[in-house]
Amino acid sequence: MPYVTGVRSAVVLLTMWVALAVTLAQPQPPQQPQPPAAQPPAQPPAEPPVQGAPPAPAATAAPQDPAPESDQPTFRTGINFVRVDAIVTDKQGRPVADLTPADFEIAEDGKPQAIETFKLIRVDGNPPPGEGAPRDINSTFAEESEARRDDVRLFVIFFDDYHVRLGASLAVKDDLIKFIDTQVGPLDMIAMMYPLDPLRAVSFTRNKGAVIKQILSWQGRKYQYVPPRNMFEEQYANYPVEMVEKIRNQVSLSALRGLMVRLGGMREGRKTLIVVSEGYSDYVPPQMRGTNASSGIRGLGTTGMTGDASVDPIGAMAEDRQRFFGDLDILNLMRDVTRDANRNNVSMYMLDPRGLAGFEFDINEGVGMQLDAASLRGTQD
Repeated sequence: MPYVTGVRSAVVLLTMWVALAVTLAQPQPPQQPQPPAAQPPAQPPAEPPVQGAPPAPAATAAPQDPAPESDQPTFRTGINFVRVDAIVTDKQGRPVADLTPADFEIAEDGKPQAIETFKLIRVDGNPPPGEGAPRDINSTFAEESEARRDDVRLFVIFFDDYHVRLGASLAVKDDLIKFIDTQVGPLDMIAMMYPLDPLRAVSFTRNKGAVIKQILSWQGRKYQYVPPRNMFEEQYANYPVEMVEKIRNQVSLSALRGLMVRLGGMREGRKTLIVVSEGYSDYVPPQMRGTNASSGIRGLGTTGMTGDASVDPIGAMAEDRQRFFGDLDILNLMRDVTRDANRNNVSMYMLDPRGLAGFEFDINEGVGMQLDAASLRGTQD
């Protein structure tokens, strides 16, 4: 993978195209078969020799041409261009706008690469001087054409209501609205997405008022299973709580992966994704489990283990084992998400609406201190 070494301590958004030579073995097209060599005309049957006549000369066969040797594959060299974005700031955090290609070193697997093109892009969300008002996003064509501009920033806010409690969703609204009012410029484009939203429904806009209106309607549903919001949720509404949580994890993380691919197809430049979530965990404490998620009854139909080593040491060992394997599954899913983000040049920021949380569960849910602390660490790591 290419890496950039800044020679100067500095960052503005810079775009460089690096030419990487790629050697490809391309065999030549198959040769047409050569026609067989012409055979000499058949000789008439020899007549019996006449007694006393001189012997006839022996006939000699015409020499055959040697078969042509098969051609070796021809090695051709092509050029691939890799785009590298760099944001350079000085020690005070101010952008540096006077850098040149000589201030950067590009390497591919330790080998220096040449910078073919170098471009400075000033990105602050405002139109360039002399340009009119930003274009309204009122069609798919307008959305795609504006998204390709280098001076347009793309923001997506992914509200994971499956993994945000109701109280936390209310607390985070003011901070997000302030971010949109102060940091998103008139030239920027922003979109919203929920875990169950189809990708075709994710549309970008420059109407900040419409986005803020959506944020004000947010309601987190972590550990809340009734009423089902759609036909998809109705299909597993009566599953055990542990199974419902697994399904929610898969729905949210698969939606994130699909969103990465969608953003990668819009342009090569950097995109920004803000994920509002309290984190992901594949473990449900015994006090929160239930054989029917829709019933609202918790702690029944389980093994009766508390997960507290001071009360039930054997049960605590079993719960630790279950939590370990559950966290391992989540780490594998999260690895896929981050890999897709890197491939599609998406910068992902996790926003925990709990802030500096001290507990994972409410006091009325009866989860012990040790188990609560372990669950909180699992969602924050």
